[in-house]
Amino acid sequence: MFCRMIVGCAWLCAASWVYAGPKVDVVTGDNPTPLVRFAASELSTQLGKLFEAEVRVSATPAADAAHVVLLGRPETNPALAQAVGDRWPKLSDQGRSEEHTSE
Repeated sequence: MFCRMIVGCAWLCAASWVYAGPKVDVVTGDNPTPLVRFAASELSTQLGKLFEAEVRVSATPAADAAHVVLLGRPETNPALAQAVGDRWPKLSDQGRSEEHTSE
């Protein structure tokens, strides 16, 4: 019985060592605002807790990045500007799309 427990514990330890969560790049651009830096920090923490993710916060995504989260605005984050092109909506000071401000 004791040997089975030892083998079981060893297997669990090995399984947790072998399993690695996803690698995620959180991309903020070169000069993130304090709000974007805070969001990146919080997101990193939550992804690590929820998915055991290995999170890298940086100005640009790694060349081999499989999972990328882009934060900020196209004006401050070139990777975001490249991803959305001209599809970024115009927003009011309240954060509403200007297309819907007449409602």
